[in-house]
Amino acid sequence: MTQETSDITVSVCMITYNHEKFIRQAIEGVLMQQTDFPIELVIGEDCSTDSTRALCVEYADKHPEIIRLLPSDNNLGIMPNFIKTLQACTGKYIALCEGDDYWTDPLKLKKQVEFLEKNDAYAGIANQVYVQYDNILINTHLYRINTKDKLALNDFVGSLPFHTSSFLFRKVLLNGFLPPEGITSGDRSLFTYIAGKGNIKFLDQPMGVYRRNTSSISHNLMLSSFINDIKIGYWIKSLYPNFEVKRFLSFLFYTRIWYPKEYSFLFFISNFSKHVFYSLLDSPFNIRYLIQENLLFKVLKSKKIKSFY
Repeated sequence: MTQETSDITVSVCMITYNHEKFIRQAIEGVLMQQTDFPIELVIGEDCSTDSTRALCVEYADKHPEIIRLLPSDNNLGIMPNFIKTLQACTGKYIALCEGDDYWTDPLKLKKQVEFLEKNDAYAGIANQVYVQYDNILINTHLYRINTKDKLALNDFVGSLPFHTSSFLFRKVLLNGFLPPEGITSGDRSLFTYIAGKGNIKFLDQPMGVYRRNTSSISHNLMLSSFINDIKIGYWIKSLYPNFEVKRFLSFLFYTRIWYPKEYSFLFFISNFSKHVFYSLLDSPFNIRYLIQENLLFKVLKSKKIKSFY
């Protein structure tokens, strides 16, 4: 029998699309968790074109007491599938793990829940993970180094301090989570929204793996949709007036330059100018960042610019 929804302590939200090579390891990482409380795994399968759905059905049939499968009749896309799966979670806490990432520590959920149970002022908790590359000759490494153990709202204006697969937060704080339409960074919008309601604890202990591969969700984002994430900054600013939106926009245009493998000179000038503009608007706080990054030199050295138009 399936657990009563009111009994669930942790819901694991897992979205997946065309992850046939990885979904078993992702699911097994959840099933191996050693807890003294009930958990559920809610899988949002987004009408994959490979055998991902069949594998999810196989696991759901074997573990109906833990796994709930939410198959889509049509491909919804990243954010609609993410929102749908989040809303289906019933636990006191929600943990995230996409279908191509996996957990390595069987006590991950237990450690995170124990901390939040003892620290009511914290909104969520995350941990260190390893980055593993598939089909690329790059050594495995830690996701971030020197991450603060106590993260606040404005720690999310730039590079994310932890990976999606490490995050667990209080479900009650999800109320009112209505990010702008058309954005692609569901993790950034969620992290920032939750961080606005309380600090996030970071455990500098690797408990999982972020897999970098050509079928990952982030790898297949388009620049045309990525730019819509500007909306996230203004949305968060409307909710939390102390959010440093100018620094966020400066970072976003910086990232936009590094996202494609190559581009035109006009594309570079347009985005570089906006990066500098928002950095200057945030002076003197962002000037040091602007100088340290030395973006102009890095781009010229990388030879990303391939044409004038």
